Amino acid sequence: MFRPWIRLSPFACHRPHLLSFLASVPEVAAKLKDAHTKDRKFEDVVKSVEQATVLVLVY
Repeated sequence: MFRPWIRLSPFACHRPHLLSFLASVPEVAAKLKDAHTKDRKFEDVVKSVEQATVLVLVY
């Protein structure tokens, strides 16, 4: 299966690692928002992604 986002964002958190982390820290999982299941405008999705994006610097 071709997944272009993996090639474009090699430092993204992949699902298996994220699920493993959430299982080990249940208090974090309890604070997550519900998934968006309704149709949304593209601009709203972009704004949501911008608000959820962080920069991690490692020295």
